[in-house]
Amino acid sequence: MGTKLVFVTCLSLALIFTVIYLVLTHREKANLLHAKQMAGEMVVELFTESICAALVFDDQAGVSDALRFLGKNQDVSYAAVWKQDTNDPTKLGARVAELRREADGTDYPLADARGDQRVDLGANALTISAVVKDPTGGWAGQALVVFSLAREQKLFAELSQQILFAASATAALIALLLGGFTRSLVVRRLARLANAAQHLERGEAASIARGADDEVGLLAHALSRMALAIADREARIQTQNREMRLVLDNVAQAFITVGIDGVMTSEHSAIVDRWFGEPKVGETLTAYLEPHAASYAQSFAMGLEQLRDDMLPAGLALDQIPRRFVAAGRIFDVTYTTISKDEKIERVLVIMSDVTAQVANEHMERDQRELVALFERITVDRSGVEEFLSEAAGLVGAMRAEPDPNVQRRLMHTLKGNCAIYGLETYAELVHRIESELVDSQTGLSDEQRNLLVNAWKKVIARVSKLLPAARPDTIEIERAELETLIERVQAGAPSTTLIQALIAWGREPIQRRLDRLGRHAIGTAHRLGKPEPHVAIDGHGIRLDPQGWAPFWGAMVHVTRNAVDHGIEDAETRLQVGKPEAGTLILSADRDEGRLIIRVGDDGKGIDWAQVKTKAAHAGLLCETREDLVEALFADGISTRHEVSETSGRGIGLAALRGVVTSLGGHIDIQSTSGQGTSFEIAFDECDVALATESAPKAPPNSLLPRFA
Repeated sequence: MGTKLVFVTCLSLALIFTVIYLVLTHREKANLLHAKQMAGEMVVELFTESICAALVFDDQAGVSDALRFLGKNQDVSYAAVWKQDTNDPTKLGARVAELRREADGTDYPLADARGDQRVDLGANALTISAVVKDPTGGWAGQALVVFSLAREQKLFAELSQQILFAASATAALIALLLGGFTRSLVVRRLARLANAAQHLERGEAASIARGADDEVGLLAHALSRMALAIADREARIQTQNREMRLVLDNVAQAFITVGIDGVMTSEHSAIVDRWFGEPKVGETLTAYLEPHAASYAQSFAMGLEQLRDDMLPAGLALDQIPRRFVAAGRIFDVTYTTISKDEKIERVLVIMSDVTAQVANEHMERDQRELVALFERITVDRSGVEEFLSEAAGLVGAMRAEPDPNVQRRLMHTLKGNCAIYGLETYAELVHRIESELVDSQTGLSDEQRNLLVNAWKKVIARVSKLLPAARPDTIEIERAELETLIERVQAGAPSTTLIQALIAWGREPIQRRLDRLGRHAIGTAHRLGKPEPHVAIDGHGIRLDPQGWAPFWGAMVHVTRNAVDHGIEDAETRLQVGKPEAGTLILSADRDEGRLIIRVGDDGKGIDWAQVKTKAAHAGLLCETREDLVEALFADGISTRHEVSETSGRGIGLAALRGVVTSLGGHIDIQSTSGQGTSFEIAFDECDVALATESAPKAPPNSLLPRFA
């Protein structure tokens, strides 16, 4: 350190005296040249006065004598005289005479016009051009004198050497004095402080004497106090490390710190070793976890790479990494926290929690909630639950065999909606997840997905079958009003054929029951969506239908009522803003009209957004010019007025499924919708065609997916 300080001091002095040398030499040179110029101007002035008369009287000999006299000055290297042009007094005439040294071959410029004195100071010569005036002050001619600067340059060189010698000697002396002073009073003391600092760096004790009360002494005192503070801090850190190690050895969570390069640091909680084994030194978290959870390990590596590339915000990059993975039969939840320095991310703290027991309890509680919800349904509408299970089993079986991806999606969408209505949320979420996978892949169901749906449904049946007896009496339910109406017809002497038709109709299912179920489904959907419970008006007009032949239709009708609540009826705030009652109204009815069966579903919601339908249809490449084109597009697969997909709706599959069933029964659908007032679906069937269609419909064979309730 002392050598460096002396070197810096000497270098500083050298720079200072170099500047002084340059300033002094520049000043001396300027003084010499100024004196030369003053003397030259005086010589030229005397010379022009001496040749004035000779030039006026055209005495060339006199001019030559004056030049020879001027030439005695050894500094004059050249001189010349020009007279006035006799024809044009404003111009110079011929050169009268000149003086040139034998060794000087320079071609000096002529004085080209009369004017004032002009001085040109060059590197090697001083050139002065002066006017020769007659006694009256008029212009008689021009003189040019060139003075050599050789003598001044020699003198300047001698002065420069003297200044350089004096400056160098002074600088060397001062440098020696300062070096000795610095080494004695600063360097040695600083060396002792540096030695003490090295001891502190190694964690060793060091004796630091303060010495004199100067800056170095104050530094020594500060270093002494810092040594005491470091010793105290080291003691506290060791205590904290012991306490932290105790925590890490006993905490039930895995704490792992990972560098931005993916390498794990040495410190981690002890449970990490128990779960996944002891990591190797310098091992990455990806390599460490890959034998246990390969998919998660690769996802973590990709997320960390995005974090390094800094293409996405840190939070968004970490969101790409899964928050849960399964390894060695355990389920782990994971959280991530970035550790930054100077606003630059250096490490990521990974916290893993074993949530196996928690997830198991959640599944158990969810299963219990689903069973309770289904039991409540059974107490209210046992036959409806049984029919739902039969229809759902049929849908699962159909998906297992159906090759058409579009039909698969319709079946899955219907199955998901019905399961959600009856409280089977777990199975509905499974179907929704597989639906999303099909949308992403644009393919049909894989064997793995089919088996997953079938096996999960078998588990549902295994749980639900505990709530239903193996068999139930073969009974027919009749409303008292229907019985009283038949008695009145008998008493009135109605024809036997009329009575027989009434009795046969009792063997069918009242359509009122189906409409009631749809109404309950609509209310349940409103509750799940956070909307007020709608007012449901139902009128079946005593119509009965074959339950088995119409089962697919009622399963698809769920999409209409769900859409009415989700798409049509606004939320409470919106309805109040437009002057509507807080709760919406849903109308479900069935009627006969001249041999036709007409089923209506209407709401007082916002109506269909035909502009949105047109946009979606155009994007899908469908016709969208007329109202008929838009209605047709509404029933196409993938067309929905929702902007986002939810578990309730948004995939554009439900209405396509409904039209498929209605068409198979020989019916057609008419839609009436007014913006801000609501939408009405009118589904009409020719009763003769319906009878043939339902009678020819295949009966569901016994199926392992379907429990036998009768």
